Amino acid sequence: MYKTIKQSFKIEFNYNIFFTKNIFDSKNKLLINLLNKENKNKKKIIIFIDKNVAKSHKNLKTNIEQYLDKHKNYIETKCKPIMITGGEKIKNHYLLVKCIYNLISKYKICRQSYIISIGGGTIQDLLGYVASTAHRGIKLIRMPTTVLSQDDSGVGVKNGINFLNKKNFIGCFSTPFAVINDYTFLKSLNNKILIEGLSEALKVALIKDENFFYYIEKNTKNIIEKKSEYLEETIYNCAKLHAEHISKNGDPFEILSSRPLDFGHWSAHKLETLSKYKISHGEAVAIGIALDCTYSYLIKLLQKHEWKKIIKTLLNLKLPIYTKELTIIKNNKHIIFDGLEEFREHLGGKLTIALIKKIGIKIDVHHVNKNIYIKSIKLIKKLHNKLIKKC
Repeated sequence: MYKTIKQSFKIEFNYNIFFTKNIFDSKNKLLINLLNKENKNKKKIIIFIDKNVAKSHKNLKTNIEQYLDKHKNYIETKCKPIMITGGEKIKNHYLLVKCIYNLISKYKICRQSYIISIGGGTIQDLLGYVASTAHRGIKLIRMPTTVLSQDDSGVGVKNGINFLNKKNFIGCFSTPFAVINDYTFLKSLNNKILIEGLSEALKVALIKDENFFYYIEKNTKNIIEKKSEYLEETIYNCAKLHAEHISKNGDPFEILSSRPLDFGHWSAHKLETLSKYKISHGEAVAIGIALDCTYSYLIKLLQKHEWKKIIKTLLNLKLPIYTKELTIIKNNKHIIFDGLEEFREHLGGKLTIALIKKIGIKIDVHHVNKNIYIKSIKLIKKLHNKLIKKC
């Protein structure tokens, strides 16, 4: 015999993604209007900034302090903006998480307070995790500063840090209070960091929107040369497709086995750890896209002319398609394939990876042929070597 109390309730999640320039300019009312939207009470905030962002934008700290002073009747700050060193390494240790928890406690940041995180994807991942778990949830305003974080990671609902040499092993799904994409931050990006962020735009185009793919293909030169109209349009469209998938696909917190937004990621995550994060996430995703598209072509799922277009577009964007980590062999097996099980384990259930049936159309598969994947690795290595010889 047993008794049961059945529970069922729904919660509606809402957050907006804003696109602007010079967010801390005195004439820009976006942030203060956002903070005052709920009520006119004084808002307590704490701001964290990636050190490299502050270094690249020398007036940023001064602009923030002047902005806060101008709105001191509405905003309460107990400390100056706190500098954090960005990069994947900060996600590998719990020490920084504990340090930020201590600062939140010290400055009495509560559930009605706001954390503003200014930085790239790793800063957003880490602070998103902290904001979601301190006091069981502090309001987070993300201000992503790279292409990769503005078009992908910064607009989503995932937060996390690395553990046991596994990417994002500790984390949670939690929505930010808002996301503010300030295009001004992109001006200081070096070409490498800017370009690697385009891999996520290409990824979402390949699985979601054929027209978007051909927009990128047509405008690669304008995009990588930082021509505002084309770069901003690419970021906006990628963020829009990403956000629509989260809100309209019926599985925002990835309860099911399918994870289409992680197309190309099963190998990408493994490549990052195998290289000890010398290969950046954006570069690893580009290689993962090349690998999975080549596999799709070799199993006759994707037509040859479309496969060629994809590889050519990756190369025109100056993104990598191969790395030596793909061919590391231990105990007579390719170590990269450990990424398949780690990918399955991270989500749970049966293995489910997305492949490309046609540009803009993906298909889920639950089994793969490792021998054909090895052929795929050899083919992209051959293409890579041919390109090196030309250079």
